[in-house]
Amino acid sequence: MGQLQNNNIPQEVQRLRLVTALSGCGGGVDLCLKESTESEMSVFDDDILRYSDWIIGDANSPKVFVAHNGGHKNLVLLPLDNRIVSGHKVTEGGVADCAILTMSDMSFIEFKTNVVSNSVGNIESKTNDAIKQLWNTFNVIIAPRCAKKGIDISKLVNVEFFIVFNKDLDVTGTMASRLNLQMEFKKNYNYSLFFENEKNF
Repeated sequence: MGQLQNNNIPQEVQRLRLVTALSGCGGGVDLCLKESTESEMSVFDDDILRYSDWIIGDANSPKVFVAHNGGHKNLVLLPLDNRIVSGHKVTEGGVADCAILTMSDMSFIEFKTNVVSNSVGNIESKTNDAIKQLWNTFNVIIAPRCAKKGIDISKLVNVEFFIVFNKDLDVTGTMASRLNLQMEFKKNYNYSLFFENEKNF
């Protein structure tokens, strides 16, 4: 598939100048993005492709993030890790799996759905890894490159961060530490962090 002509690049992407801002980071944004106006999309980390993808509807799987889209907005999936952001120098510090973009929101998602041990130490370790990946992706990789194009992302969209664990994994033992991490994240960065497997867009 060839490059999208400028008038075919979604408005959500154009207004943040993501195509030019992230050129040279890996796969072109215009080549890698996907769009949907479906009422529900299930986003997941594809073990075969080695990057994030989505399917229409609620996949009813404990390993997916469900984007509820009752208003049929245009949702743009940006598969980041191993796709849009894949160059060795760029990935240093960690890369979030993907982001879902609308005209009003940019939700960064890190999947930790392959975690099988629910020991408190393991969950906390994987959570801390995810926080580093999410924040590095936004604060070090994407936001500064957009700023060089004259775009302050946080003034144009509501930026949020999601860590997705397998819903079948019992993580009740880490609820208190999760709450502390959410409060710490908000205090340190002034953005919201969620441990949710779904969002209403």
